[in-house]
Amino acid sequence: MSRLQVSEKVPISCNMVTFLSRRLLLDRRRARKYLYIVSAIILLSLIVLIFTNRSETKPETPTEQWNISPKKKCNILIMIISTPKNSKNRDLLRFNSYLGYPWVYNRTDVNFEHVFILGKTKDKDVNDLALREAVKHGDIAIGNFEDSYNNLSEKVIWGFNYALRNFDFKFCVKVDEDSFINMAFLAAHLRQVDSSALQSYYAGKPRQGDLTLPKAGKFRIESGELNGMDKYVQYNLGGGYILSQPSMTKILAAHRLKAVEVVAWEDVYIGLLANLINIKPTRIYHYYVSKFHPFCTDVKTILLHHTPPDLQARMLSFYNKEGIYCPKDLPEDEVIDLINSQDVIDWRAF
Repeated sequence: MSRLQVSEKVPISCNMVTFLSRRLLLDRRRARKYLYIVSAIILLSLIVLIFTNRSETKPETPTEQWNISPKKKCNILIMIISTPKNSKNRDLLRFNSYLGYPWVYNRTDVNFEHVFILGKTKDKDVNDLALREAVKHGDIAIGNFEDSYNNLSEKVIWGFNYALRNFDFKFCVKVDEDSFINMAFLAAHLRQVDSSALQSYYAGKPRQGDLTLPKAGKFRIESGELNGMDKYVQYNLGGGYILSQPSMTKILAAHRLKAVEVVAWEDVYIGLLANLINIKPTRIYHYYVSKFHPFCTDVKTILLHHTPPDLQARMLSFYNKEGIYCPKDLPEDEVIDLINSQDVIDWRAF
């Protein structure tokens, strides 16, 4: 009886082993399948997450992208504050004024780059034209902010960030469209700057005279609006000032601290930030942040503000022939008429 029981149990045990083996193999296959499915889901989720983050932070224009190419290296970077609609002025500056003029005539090694800083307007057509111009010339940076007078400080700070990301420069000259520069004289002046001064170099035309806050007019500042102060700190006027790369870096760091209130007038705001970190404005002679005449009579003029690009182009034509910007012995109205009678020259032909 015991033998019979044993003999009957043997095939049952073999069947169980076979069944369990098959079940285990099937479970492994299922587990592997599930693993593949889970891995695919995780990978797909990561891909979606990556592209979602990219789409959220994607710049709206090519000029806002992080620069992945090597920085452009130059001794002097000219950062020109412009507006989207002023394409004609930018072309005059590129081809007919100081950006296009062959300063090699003076046998001066002028190593410089330039960039126009723009914001955006509410007019889509104007923005699209500016974008096409940026793609064509490669010298425009467009920030994702409203291009307005009240945003001027934000615009300049954005421009500083762009400059440091995309250029390796020694000096940056911040100017307006209506600022004329003699690049040969500027380069000669900056070559004389001592290396020890580079850590805090902030030069131009310091505001002079009464520093009391104006209570009326375009530049009116209400009591307490300027960080509780009743007077300006000393600052360089916005028609044109120069920062070394270390000074610009420090000013941006001071801006991020938010220790001073942002004000609309960027030259005042930059002066506030510079004062916060003990960077003092210094004066450059033959550097006129004032009207065109009578300072055009100075043959050593480095910078001249309040000179529209069209007048710059004609003035430079006169300079190219006579070696001076305008004659000394004529009254202002005759000087203006003489300069306006000059041809606009496309310096690319020279």
